[in-house]
Amino acid sequence: MRDLLTDSDIVVDELYSATVGGLSSEAMATGNVVLVRYMADYCKVPEGCPAINVNKFTLKDNLRQIILDVDRRKELANLGRPYVENANDHLKICRDLLSWVEQKDTIDYDFYPTFSKDFQIPEQILKDEERETGKKRVDFFKTLLSTGATKKKQSY
Repeated sequence: MRDLLTDSDIVVDELYSATVGGLSSEAMATGNVVLVRYMADYCKVPEGCPAINVNKFTLKDNLRQIILDVDRRKELANLGRPYVENANDHLKICRDLLSWVEQKDTIDYDFYPTFSKDFQIPEQILKDEERETGKKRVDFFKTLLSTGATKKKQSY
């Protein structure tokens, strides 16, 4: 993956997501301009993110603009690595996590998962699901082997 990213200049990532993901970060770190959909306020994307925020309606125009504007493309490419290093600094992330743990009773969360407390999946449904998954896996391997797409390992 690193070779692909190193050889590219522009990466389009996650048009139907809400945040800058791993591929976007890797692409910025390797000097690519990234076009990605993200909701900075909702997902708390760190300030100064050089990724171009696009959606399926704005992608074409933004992509055309960044291809034609070489100076802007170089500017965003140069901002990528320092941004990723700062936003993904392991010490900063650990400090944030420890801070959240220490404040656990004072932080007002907007999501409280309760499904596992309020509901129980009947045991028979779990067993049926496990059995069906196993059947699908066996069918997959049978299909794979029947196509000739796999080769037998040579023994030495």
